[in-house]
Amino acid sequence: VNYGFDSRYLLTLSFRRDGFSPYSSEHRWANFPSAAIAWRVSRENFMQNLRALSDLKLRASYGRTGNTSIGAYQSLNILQPYNTIFGDALSIGYAPRADYPSKLRWEVTDQADIGVDLALFNDKIRFTADYYQKQTKYLLNRVQLPTSFGYETALQNIGQISNRGVELGL
Repeated sequence: VNYGFDSRYLLTLSFRRDGFSPYSSEHRWANFPSAAIAWRVSRENFMQNLRALSDLKLRASYGRTGNTSIGAYQSLNILQPYNTIFGDALSIGYAPRADYPSKLRWEVTDQADIGVDLALFNDKIRFTADYYQKQTKYLLNRVQLPTSFGYETALQNIGQISNRGVELGL
């Protein structure tokens, strides 16, 4: 949904519900909302007498995204073919794969941003400033398992990362 009132007040809303079959059945579906608002201050009556100012816009946004970068069947216990020799003949055998099946879920990233856009002298000079904060949780990581467990590794949702910073453009 995009809505603008008088080219001054702007609103964008979106919503997605995605499913990804390699995740375990109880975590297969996830919601991904986003929203952004902006106020074009330069369109207000009290700003009209500032001749040097071409544009001034304040904005804020939030959004969630998901990561699907895993292979198929990672949450299932499947058999993997192996070559073996019996006597003089090459034979194919099947055994559980070396990766332990985990109850995987979406790796999700939430990001919030506030910013300002400024243009001066009929757009001859443009300045943009943004402050963002990004949090990724349920990171998909391969974990080494003890040998006694019978499997070598497991793909698990473990860990989180936070990023924040300032971006400037002139």
